Amino acid sequence: MARSKKVKKTEPANTFGSRVRAIRKSLKMNQEDFAPGLKMSSQHLSDIELDKSKPCHDFFYNIVKNYQVNPHYLLFGKGEMFGGVKEEIVPDFKKIKTGDMHVDEFLYYFFNSPLVHNYLMYQFRTLFSEKKTVIIDDIAKAEEDEKYRLFKPKPRNTVKEKRKNQ
Repeated sequence: MARSKKVKKTEPANTFGSRVRAIRKSLKMNQEDFAPGLKMSSQHLSDIELDKSKPCHDFFYNIVKNYQVNPHYLLFGKGEMFGGVKEEIVPDFKKIKTGDMHVDEFLYYFFNSPLVHNYLMYQFRTLFSEKKTVIIDDIAKAEEDEKYRLFKPKPRNTVKEKRKNQ
């Protein structure tokens, strides 16, 4: 009796994990070779590819920077798989100088120390999830009253205008 050949189906990359897997395979890499460029274990990468785990913000930075992945493709499955972010639109935050010694020092450590960066990002996510409306109201107040502004923002839609458009 002849054995029937199993045909491997190629699934469309319609989940985040399947897009990560498609990216890795198009680079002709296995998980053990791909994971170090993302600064994670191959087991964690496997969990992400199987949609069992969600990546942290460092994952997105590393996959775009190290493998020139198009973030729009990664997040939404739209556009070209590769292309990364155009250099001219990515500011070098490490070179920002505000003129305020304390703010400059904060920015230096935030962008140069992974320990400081990860700790403060965790603190921000916690604060934002608990106090989102208070923070949004605070921003609206700063937009209305010049004396509450820390920086002079470029002209853009205000929080009030964004709320009206929602």
